[in-house]
Amino acid sequence: DYDEPTDDYDEPTDDYDERTDDDHVHQHDHHNDPGPRDKAELLLSVGGTSAVEPGRDVRSRSQRWRRRGGLRTRPRSRRRECGASVVEAALITPLFILLVFGIIEVGSYLFDVSSVRAAARDGAREGSASASDAAADRNVLLIARRALGGIKNHVDGVIVFKATSTSTVVPPSCVAALDGGLRGVADLCNIYRQPDLANPDILNFGTAAQDCAAGPKWDRCWPAVTRNDVLTRTANPDFLGVFIRATHRSISGIVPVTDVTASIVVPLEAQRASDE
Repeated sequence: DYDEPTDDYDEPTDDYDERTDDDHVHQHDHHNDPGPRDKAELLLSVGGTSAVEPGRDVRSRSQRWRRRGGLRTRPRSRRRECGASVVEAALITPLFILLVFGIIEVGSYLFDVSSVRAAARDGAREGSASASDAAADRNVLLIARRALGGIKNHVDGVIVFKATSTSTVVPPSCVAALDGGLRGVADLCNIYRQPDLANPDILNFGTAAQDCAAGPKWDRCWPAVTRNDVLTRTANPDFLGVFIRATHRSISGIVPVTDVTASIVVPLEAQRASDE
């Protein structure tokens, strides 16, 4: 017994999956798919005429649509992102510029404050060391000018005043005299302005006696030679103070003009001692 061969067999069929042109396009690598310009040139190169209407988009659907993140999005989304970036830049740029100018203004103000304080401190120390020397105030101006640096051209005035302790503030009468254009207050303070600071000629110092009303010297209201620098059993040397007022000018013009002041008081260094 055996199985006889049969003629039954599966005949090949002509059935096949019909696919659209767009499905075939999706199967091809997009790098091998010629662009719309290449297609138009290909039609013209074989001697034919392009059947593409002027202004018609010849790109396939796969080229007109882009797959991003698993979702198909239109190219116009990139334009929307560009628009959002422009809006963000328009909002952030003014704040950034304001921050930069704010840092510059604060830094410039702090620099001026530091310069004025350093000038007052160094000037007071020099005045203490010079004591009753005839050119004591001139030495104060020279040292203060060097410490002021760039702000020396914006100094309103320098007051060298007589104090009673290190906590003494500049007398209001001396500040009023500075605003009134006076040379000082008798037996209390001498006042110097920016031109005096720029050129402290030695010939303008060294008053022998107090003559605040009509004396020719700049230090005539409180002459250096009249200052007490003798240490005795009953008295200490005088205290000398240096007050400086300068004008801080804004770099950008946003911050208003501001006055910067500093005042330092130190005792005069005793040049000699007495048993009296």
